[in-house]
Amino acid sequence: MATSPDGHSLASGSSTWSVRLWNLDNGELLQALHGHSGKVHSVTYSPDGTLLASASSGGTVRLWRIPDGVAVSMFQGHRGGVRGLAWSPDSRLLASASDDHLIQLWDVQSGRTLYTMRGHTAAVCSVAWSSDGRTLASGGNDRTIRLWNVTTGTLLRLLEGHTDSVKALAWNHDNTILASASADCTIRLWRVVDGELLRVLRGHADQVNSVVWCGNGKMLASGSSDQTVRLWCVADGEMLDVHTGHSGAVNSVALEQQQMSLLTGAHDRTIRRWGN
Repeated sequence: MATSPDGHSLASGSSTWSVRLWNLDNGELLQALHGHSGKVHSVTYSPDGTLLASASSGGTVRLWRIPDGVAVSMFQGHRGGVRGLAWSPDSRLLASASDDHLIQLWDVQSGRTLYTMRGHTAAVCSVAWSSDGRTLASGGNDRTIRLWNVTTGTLLRLLEGHTDSVKALAWNHDNTILASASADCTIRLWRVVDGELLRVLRGHADQVNSVVWCGNGKMLASGSSDQTVRLWCVADGEMLDVHTGHSGAVNSVALEQQQMSLLTGAHDRTIRRWGN
């Protein structure tokens, strides 16, 4: 699930092999995009708002033109389902994370693979691009987080500490802290410059599937298979609030920039908006 850069639309992926676009102003379905041959694991808008990328268990990445939803490209190369996507800040490159243990870096205009990043020993679940464009973070079922030099495709740092799969990653605004969400029911905060573990956030009763920075970088929001959404104070790790209402695992959490509210997508087939 992802919000558009202009804050007016929401994209969601589905187990029915489709991508759906929603009007955030009134909650209406704008259109459904079809073409994938498997469950859609990840959707993300390009930073310039002109394209939407989607990835599926069928092993492909598709690009859709915004706002009309026309399919413009399909990237093939992974030998397993694609679980995570991340755009470069200039919208020229796209990173994909796959069950085949690999990360592919794609040139969006040509559709060519620039780098294949190897190192994970199990499925790669998530990727996140730093806002300065220099570093890509990846997390996987091997319980590790890896930081990559985007210019060369080489490994910069290995972060270890989680005791189960790393499901989601999120950089803070100045790229000094990386948040990781895991199937071990925790969220960990890492200092990027030296890889030091700063804090472990505990409270979820099941795996944490999504994490997003909010509150001007002072808070984190997380979604879990325990069916809750939790808000955390980054400074001291205190749990500030718990949102309940979903009747299934919360798979995705996104920040709605215009109203500074949270949007959550869950296995109960609903998307919910939470106020401040």
